Amino acid sequence: MMKIIGRIESNNLKKIVTFILTFVFMSAILMTSLVTKKYDLKVGEIAKSDIKASKEVTDTLKTKEKQQQKEESVPLQYNKNLEIKKEALDQIDSLFFQANKLLESSSDENAKIHALRENAQINLSEEELKVLVTLDKAQLKVLQENLTSVMNKVLDMDIREDNEEDIKKAQDAIAVKFNASKLSRNLRDLGIRIGTLMIKPNFFYDEDKTNELKIEARKSVQPIIIKKGQIIVKEGEPVTERDLIILKDLGLLDNDDNKYIYLSIIALVLLVMFLQWFYI
Repeated sequence: MMKIIGRIESNNLKKIVTFILTFVFMSAILMTSLVTKKYDLKVGEIAKSDIKASKEVTDTLKTKEKQQQKEESVPLQYNKNLEIKKEALDQIDSLFFQANKLLESSSDENAKIHALRENAQINLSEEELKVLVTLDKAQLKVLQENLTSVMNKVLDMDIREDNEEDIKKAQDAIAVKFNASKLSRNLRDLGIRIGTLMIKPNFFYDEDKTNELKIEARKSVQPIIIKKGQIIVKEGEPVTERDLIILKDLGLLDNDDNKYIYLSIIALVLLVMFLQWFYI
């Protein structure tokens, strides 16, 4: 009887030992084959060996840098408001219409100046209005023709909002064109003054269109791919932030994910072996 009990205990011991050894062996094989070697690295640390890409992966940092460069190359987009030119020319026509109308008036000079100031849409000074109301019909006609011709050209220029350089350039163009004319000094000065007052921005920043083109520019950038087997970190060189980002994307950075993989493998092996123990 004792021999039988001894044999049973011996068989049970063998089973337990076999179970444990099998469990350890299977777990070790699965962990070795399923768990990729990972690295515990920090920025600036010197790599002890070459680390290669285990698969193809996008170099997100370089791709973003390239997208940023492409986006910054997109020029600001503007829309030209053609109504600005039309309004300016209409105001000039209205000013000279009022001035010509006053030629037929029997009012004195001060009354004419007052009437012109009330009806004109151009903010001329008292002295400038005085010069204007003293001009005869021929002088008004030649000044209006010259002013309209000059402003037709100058207002075709791109005058950006909040850009003093563009405004100054347009004003200088008016002065150059009038000074090159054969008008008398007082007509030239008055023409330059009226034209200068008519200069307004006509080229306005289009944020929506600019952003749309920037988005298209970003999308046009092809992702920079790191090929499988390509060296990410070279032995003896300091680890960079870019290296860590790539290693993380490859899943090669040491973190707490490993312990969950190990626990999952152990649980799976135990389940399989218990099923085998009780049902086979």
